[in-house]
Amino acid sequence: MPARVISIPFLLLTAVFAYLTLEVDESFSIYIIFFVLLLAIIYTFSPQINWWWYTRNPPEIDKPMRNLLIQHHSLYNNLSLNDKKRFRNRMALYIMAVEFMPMGWEHLPEDIKGVIAANVVQMTLHQEDFLLPKFERIVVYTTPFPSPQFPKQLHASELFEEDGVLLFSAQQVMWSFLQPQQYYNLVMHEYIKAYQLAYPNKMYPTVGEKDWMKLNQISGFTKENVEGLIGLPNISPTIVSGTLFFTHPAKHQQIAPDLYKKWKAIFNY
Repeated sequence: MPARVISIPFLLLTAVFAYLTLEVDESFSIYIIFFVLLLAIIYTFSPQINWWWYTRNPPEIDKPMRNLLIQHHSLYNNLSLNDKKRFRNRMALYIMAVEFMPMGWEHLPEDIKGVIAANVVQMTLHQEDFLLPKFERIVVYTTPFPSPQFPKQLHASELFEEDGVLLFSAQQVMWSFLQPQQYYNLVMHEYIKAYQLAYPNKMYPTVGEKDWMKLNQISGFTKENVEGLIGLPNISPTIVSGTLFFTHPAKHQQIAPDLYKKWKAIFNY
């Protein structure tokens, strides 16, 4: 981490002046106090220092995740070389910025992190701020799970606003990424909800129950399909429309052009 690198010379100087204080003259102790204060400041602001450094020198995602994007992410493959690099850089930064919490396994695989990050980066690709500060924790189970909000229902995704957390089943996350025409994208679904909560003043379209037929024509997914995959009832058709804007753009524009135009304006596409 950059903050640790910055602190190394001050740690060495602290040690040098500690030696001089003990072996030469106690007056050198004033320098110990000075460098200890500097180290405390670096420690306190280490998240900001690290973020400043990495936004200017973003790391690259690993090669297996790059291959997954090439093989399965149509939007990524249609970007220019510069935009592809920007996409990957934002993925790496997003993975650094949020806290991933594995449930049911010791370590969360990097491809799961990458797939989740790819969704939020796609959603905010044309906006300066690509993070959602209200939602900085992501809990990932291996398979569908119960939760305090829905203790009797096994489900594959959830947003819990009070704790600023998104919850996913890794199984369904990968299904929707690897076979997007067969499985509804529940990761994008939850991020559309998170986006609305993060930016409540935007003019979001209103999509009603009567519009499920259009949503089905766009994607092939019925209301029952979506509820069955997520595992919860009363799924908002507005959120589904926003999700399909990203996963089925051509069909969305063809079948529901007015809705498509509104989502396009919201996400600056």
